[in-house]
Amino acid sequence: MNPMSEIKSKNEYTIFEIIRREGPISRASLAKKTGLTRGTVSCLTKEMIDSGYIKESSIGESKKGRGGRKPILLTLDNKKNFFIGVDAHWDIVSIAVSDILGNILYQDSYDWEGILSPEEYFEKLEKAILNIISKNKLDNKINSLGISMSGVIDSKKGILRCLGHMNWPVVNVKKYLRKLNLPIYIDNRTSSSLVAETWFHYDVFPENATVFFMNVIEGIGGALMVNGHLMKSNNNSIGEIGHTSINFSGKKCYCGRKGCLEMYVSDKVFVKVYSEKTGEKFLIDKNIRKTSEKIMEKSLSGDRIAREILEDAAIKISVGICNTVNFIAPGFIIIGGTITKAWHIVEPIIKKEVKKNSIEESLGLINIRKSFYDDKSGLHGGIAIAIQGFMKNFH
Repeated sequence: MNPMSEIKSKNEYTIFEIIRREGPISRASLAKKTGLTRGTVSCLTKEMIDSGYIKESSIGESKKGRGGRKPILLTLDNKKNFFIGVDAHWDIVSIAVSDILGNILYQDSYDWEGILSPEEYFEKLEKAILNIISKNKLDNKINSLGISMSGVIDSKKGILRCLGHMNWPVVNVKKYLRKLNLPIYIDNRTSSSLVAETWFHYDVFPENATVFFMNVIEGIGGALMVNGHLMKSNNNSIGEIGHTSINFSGKKCYCGRKGCLEMYVSDKVFVKVYSEKTGEKFLIDKNIRKTSEKIMEKSLSGDRIAREILEDAAIKISVGICNTVNFIAPGFIIIGGTITKAWHIVEPIIKKEVKKNSIEESLGLINIRKSFYDDKSGLHGGIAIAIQGFMKNFH
């Protein structure tokens, strides 16, 4: 992108963001808030209207005492442009089509058995995406695709590394999805989940907030956002809280270290421990999340062992949260994953432990809450990074 196109794209995104957060809003107010001339705002908003991203929605009031022509207000247009989000686990894949507001219009899910090669996996994924587009008559109506996955992901290049349970080498995800002919945005599940929380619920999270997301899924992921920006190192998200040790002489993790948090808390651990304590032989290598959900349901219906597992998990999660609070002091900590289905069990324990073990100055400044999307945060995360990524590059 040449410098002039880049400036134009940034200005359009700035206008889009203001309309998204504050609309309906007039062109005059946009000019005042952006510092752009009214002529520039008029040209850019006309292009965005013609492209179907914003629309004229209503008539505003004239400024008091001035009379004259009433302003036409602008808001987002959710009828003309669509986006696809994917939550890609090794065994379950969810795909959804949304409008520009993130409202899900169509959704499919797939159960895939066995450990697939990258070629097999992404061939199936590509076919599934093309199927949902064809089935819902959305050819040439999809703007972009967002994919949330486990692993260490270079979000700029679309490179996936360190996906331990798949035993894959380094994978260039975009290379396998060329038939889609779409802009593709990819990030790890926790980072994309954090984008979904703050993007779709901007009324809860101020733009200048520091927000940490802890995702309790197959393992434990972490992501950090400061002033609206995901913190990354060499395009890779930071925040691998699952590989912070809570017991230096503890269980050996597949990363090579001992006592990592995710060796004691995860969907896989919940299933394994419950199976060992009850003798119920759950398959721990298939449909982990569905089985973990059953354990959450058991804990809520009075199953003593299930509840003990959740209570112990809450205490161990608190160790990771305390380390984060003492080091970063984020204004918000969000917890996602299947465990949030038993939130009324784990929430009071987590808050009590964090209060007891955090530096006193941090207390009262931390808002600990569950994800808006529970175990569906990865799917909404895929949608969020598709919309955000595309609009940042709109020109």
